[in-house]
Amino acid sequence: MWALDVLASERFTVDASMAPVKLVGDITFPRYPHTRPTPFGDILEVPPLVADRFGQVMPLGWGWGLRMSSPSRVLRSIEEANGANRASVLTVHPWEIDPDPPRVNLPLRLRFAHYFRLEGFRTRLGAILRDGDFGALTDLDTASTRTA
Repeated sequence: MWALDVLASERFTVDASMAPVKLVGDITFPRYPHTRPTPFGDILEVPPLVADRFGQVMPLGWGWGLRMSSPSRVLRSIEEANGANRASVLTVHPWEIDPDPPRVNLPLRLRFAHYFRLEGFRTRLGAILRDGDFGALTDLDTASTRTA
């Protein structure tokens, strides 16, 4: 939570880092856009897209989760979120779409998470962006977002 204070103190008004997944966040974090009050002003939290799979909350909207899922699976989850009036936030690291990304020597577990399905990701992401129904974060009705 301290990072939100830092972001707000630097005049950021939107954040997408509160992942509602166990590995890098907390499954109790809201899955919908919500306002987080800080001593420096409110910040709009727009969590990355997640889905329930195999009895777990799985990341679908960023990094490894976006790369491991088929475009059709991601598109179905986007449709479900849109149907529930929830934003579907996707984030991509620049190196994930670089045709010749730098390679770093990592332990096996990290290497798997970092490079899994990187081959062809740019094409799969293109299909998601082409076929998904997206809008701008600035179009969110912030008056209807809840405060967490």
